[in-house]
Amino acid sequence: MRTRPQRIALSRIVNTVIKKSVSNASPVLSSPTLAAAPSAAEEEINPWIGKTIRVGYSPIISHLPVTFCFEQTAQENGIPVEVFQGSMEDVRLKFFDDELDLAFVAMTDYFQRPESYISSDVCICSEGLVRSVLLYGRVQQPCQIKTIALYPTSETFVLMTKILLAERFDIHPEFIYLDDKEKWELSNADAVLLVGTHALKQPPRGDSFSFVWDMGQRWSQWTGIPFIYNFWLAKDKSLGRYMAPTLSQTRDKGVENLNILAYQESRRFGIDAEYCQDYFSSRLSFRLGGRQRKGVEIFCRLAKKHLLIDIGAPIPFNNQYRLRRREQEQSMWQEQQEKIEQFDAE
Repeated sequence: MRTRPQRIALSRIVNTVIKKSVSNASPVLSSPTLAAAPSAAEEEINPWIGKTIRVGYSPIISHLPVTFCFEQTAQENGIPVEVFQGSMEDVRLKFFDDELDLAFVAMTDYFQRPESYISSDVCICSEGLVRSVLLYGRVQQPCQIKTIALYPTSETFVLMTKILLAERFDIHPEFIYLDDKEKWELSNADAVLLVGTHALKQPPRGDSFSFVWDMGQRWSQWTGIPFIYNFWLAKDKSLGRYMAPTLSQTRDKGVENLNILAYQESRRFGIDAEYCQDYFSSRLSFRLGGRQRKGVEIFCRLAKKHLLIDIGAPIPFNNQYRLRRREQEQSMWQEQQEKIEQFDAE
């Protein structure tokens, strides 16, 4: 058995080795620091208490489980809110212009405004087959893709596709943006990226497509972690912590009513009811835990590695893309509102 001086000497040697190994380690690409989960023991008086909170979200199909009863839950908790519902692009712009205090946004929006606070343990993510992000290929192998057609959508899905293809095959395809009225099946691009209801409607594969990639599944197989699509962003930490319980309760109520939501959305969008139920209950997850936060960090590092983002700066997409995306989202928003009114009338 070692004497006390021997143990002290051995401890110093071990500490020296650890310090040298850390100092010689390869540098890791920086990423925005993710805020820790709210502390239940925090006793400071929150300046947001009693104020009307301006909240924005888009009632698209994948968001409903975490947003559909938000106003009711806020009222039950005695929190005055002013809710804006619109397209994802409109919600994003209003949040960036300080017209909203709290917004449900895409993951890439956080990279453009890293001073914001990720509020609560609520998110939309997938680990494995997701069915709402599909890459249809005409070429025999993904490594042969040179052009990808898509309808304007969140930058998150575009960056996800760029990262996967760059990492797996060292290719950097050109993206061709379709008008809403164009039929994606008739595009001459080597591949087509379908997102959301476009993908969930299970379009026939046809003879012109040689493979279909579920991008959520490919991401999880390659990285071993979930992919995070959306979460709540607050203007500051005090607001994020104040609203966290309400957002979590809203999510929990939504998860309890997935069957009802699936039936409602299957009728609204013309999707098979069982398929929609499986999408909600088996393909998506709604809790932001440690592995999900790690997924955000890894996505950020990879995007920086391929020079796709600059933290705190706008993601480099041309103005024509943003204009067409906003026009299409506005059109989709109006179409959804008409379907909701028709559904309520029935």
